[in-house]
Amino acid sequence: MNKSYINKIVRKLKCSGKKKKEIRCQLTTELEEYGVDIDTKELIKRMGNPAEIAEEFNQNFSEDEKKKYRREKFLKIIAWVAVVLVALILLAYWALPKQTALENSKIFREDKVVEQAEYVIDLLDAENYDKLTEISDPVLKDYIQEEYLETAKEEVFDDWGKQVSIGKIYTAEVTQMGKKSAVIEVHVEYENTTVIYTLSFNEDMMLQGLFMK
Repeated sequence: MNKSYINKIVRKLKCSGKKKKEIRCQLTTELEEYGVDIDTKELIKRMGNPAEIAEEFNQNFSEDEKKKYRREKFLKIIAWVAVVLVALILLAYWALPKQTALENSKIFREDKVVEQAEYVIDLLDAENYDKLTEISDPVLKDYIQEEYLETAKEEVFDDWGKQVSIGKIYTAEVTQMGKKSAVIEVHVEYENTTVIYTLSFNEDMMLQGLFMK
């Protein structure tokens, strides 16, 4: 079964989260008959383009379902704005005197921070949000949900494609109110776009800030 094919359809659905789950289950059942090895191109030949399938679903949704979608989208935007504000505050730290080179840190090892950042990015690419929640600070955990993160990804670019390579990496140690954080900016090239991640980790190497552009 091709999970990527299903995700491309579900991301374009303009309905409530509950309805999306129902459709995801429906599509999963329909695709199981094709086996696990079938690729996206073959699925498009047999079932159609994901965007066209999603549009067909969208045209058949009731007005009540469309209202639920608009309401949930608004709430997601509000929630994501809160996360973005946290990330922007962290970015602002970079201009403050309390910023120091991570390589001189007595708490963080730069290679471990880079390794953890790449791990976070791999989890995001794999849509493994359960595992991502496990390595996140409690304050951030409420926002490590599929609906929020998928919306954030779509705001950056509609279809990233697969990860191609890791590009530029910038790191710093930031101190605020006696607490230290490791902040890292990672440029990642995908098949269809380049994404810049800004991540921050607390002294226990738990993810406490996440921003994508």
